[in-house]
Amino acid sequence: MNRFDGLKYSEIAEILNISVKTVETQMGRALKKMRTRLKPLLPSILSLLMMLLIVIVMD
Repeated sequence: MNRFDGLKYSEIAEILNISVKTVETQMGRALKKMRTRLKPLLPSILSLLMMLLIVIVMD
């Protein structure tokens, strides 16, 4: 809701009827999980981006 809908934590808390602190905690946990799960993929993503950049520059 925060990232896709641009809602503030206070707005999310009101919609879900939970505290702002709960929203903050859950967002922190979710972002940490995402970073942990995506970290092993970073070298592959960077390689693909470099190849794409090379193709764009050479075109």
